[in-house]
Amino acid sequence: SPASFGAKTGYGAMGGSAQRGKGGMNSFAFTDAFFDKNFIQAVNALTELAKQEVAAEEIHGALWWQTKVMFQILKKETKSLSPYVVTKSSRFLKKWSETELRNLSNEMVESYHQAHLGKTNLDDALQKMALALAKA
Repeated sequence: SPASFGAKTGYGAMGGSAQRGKGGMNSFAFTDAFFDKNFIQAVNALTELAKQEVAAEEIHGALWWQTKVMFQILKKETKSLSPYVVTKSSRFLKKWSETELRNLSNEMVESYHQAHLGKTNLDDALQKMALALAKA
C-alpha cells in the first residue's frame, strides 16, 4: 500500500499514542474528517498518520469508538456521554443514514477480524473506507 501504518503495531492501541504525534495529527482528526464525509481531509489525515507511523489498530479504534457513539445517540442512550461528544456526533449523524452506519460497522468488524487472521491488511482496509467517502 502507498501509505503503511504497519511500522507500529499494537493490539487495541488506543492508549497513550492517541495523543498528538510528531506532526501534530492524531487519530481523532481522521475520525472527525471521516464522519464529516470530508474526503480530502480524511485522506490527508490518514496520510499524515501513516507518516507518523500510527498503528492501524489505533486509527480503527478511534473510528470504531465514534461509530458506537453515533449508534448510542440514534438509540437516545446518551446519559453516559459528555455534552461535547453528543453535540459533535449529532452533527455527524446529519450526514450519515442508519443504513450507512450499519454497513460501516459491518465493514469495520469484518476488516478487523480478517486482518487479525492474516487474510487482509488493516491499513488497506482503512484506506478503502476513506476512499469510499469520495463516492458518498
